[in-house]
Amino acid sequence: GIRDYKVTGVQTCALPISAPLLLASPLRPYREPKATNDWVTAAKGWRGTPFRQGGADRQGADSAGYVVQLHKEVSSVTVPTTPAEMWTSGKPVGIAAFQPGDIVFFGDLNSLSPIHVGVYVGDRSFTHSSNGVGVSFASLDDAYWKPRFLGARRPQR
Repeated sequence: GIRDYKVTGVQTCALPISAPLLLASPLRPYREPKATNDWVTAAKGWRGTPFRQGGADRQGADSAGYVVQLHKEVSSVTVPTTPAEMWTSGKPVGIAAFQPGDIVFFGDLNSLSPIHVGVYVGDRSFTHSSNGVGVSFASLDDAYWKPRFLGARRPQR
């Protein structure tokens, strides 16, 4: 059968009942940030790196492994290896005070626990490694990431 779905601000469409309804997908086109700094330059060197759970190199990296390696490359700061440890060890930063290199945290829509991390690069953009996409840039204002955003922490030297 067919079922109509109405999404606020989007034209109503008819979909087969068996079709999954994806309101927001993490599969976004590559977005080049306007900012230019050492973080953006280093992140561009990781382009093409696939997502690999537990990975932390250019053969494949998960979000935490990528953040750890990017911090080693750019700031020489050693950060913890899990999103939860990064969250508790970093200094909280308000959105108006974000600086390139701050770690940004995301949860799922049902939890306040950090399960995904990236590195803020400026211009309300961050770099991260995500399942299905690998290393990329995204906007904090993206319809997928914005409701999942938990906050930012500045790694302690």
